[in-house]
Amino acid sequence: MNPSIVWLAALAALLPAAAAADWLVTRDGDRLETRGPWEVRGRLVVFTSAAGTLSSLRLDEVDLEASREATREAAAPPPPAAAEPPAAPPRPALVLTDRDVAHVPRAAAAAAAEPAPDAGPPPDERTAGGKLVVTAWSDRLDLDAGQLEITGSLRNPGPDVATRIELQILLYAASGTLVERTAAELERQVLPAGESTGFVATFPISTSFAAVRFDVRSRGFLGRRAEPDGEEAPDG
Repeated sequence: MNPSIVWLAALAALLPAAAAADWLVTRDGDRLETRGPWEVRGRLVVFTSAAGTLSSLRLDEVDLEASREATREAAAPPPPAAAEPPAAPPRPALVLTDRDVAHVPRAAAAAAAEPAPDAGPPPDERTAGGKLVVTAWSDRLDLDAGQLEITGSLRNPGPDVATRIELQILLYAASGTLVERTAAELERQVLPAGESTGFVATFPISTSFAAVRFDVRSRGFLGRRAEPDGEEAPDG
């Protein structure tokens, strides 16, 4: 039998079996994982490779101190995992209310309804018997549609029938500057004397205003009462 094989077998029997992996660090900086501890035998460092093969390195090729340090680091228990910070509560969804839109009471809005420098031409004066008037209005935020909505009621206080009605809604800042202007949608385009119609106008949801002005234009004609039909003269 080959004496070298007998010597390696005897050396393997002397090595203590261990499950923990050790490390060898060469002077070139290479790292070798060993199965169990390595041992210095004369001019050799004998170890079992990670694959289970009995192997050796020359002693002058191994940095023993670095190998011991690497083995100690591998055997040290891992540091406890840092506790994860509690999850931050979810941020509330943006909710806009009536308070988020700057506006003033209707009395102040009516006081600010005097013509502004860029308010456009005066209403059509050809409306017979007087102008149409806004008797009530309100504003609300429509979050689903993403818009500011102004609704109200328009009344014909005069004695004539109003036709071709147009209503412009103008929003002003506190400084008196015109912010937005849009045409309202009317439920009815013709208003007999004393009757009213609803209207609605929409603006961007980010619109902020301090006063509202309603610019109404229409044409009118005098209403005539129906006369009773005269009796037809007999034939002949």
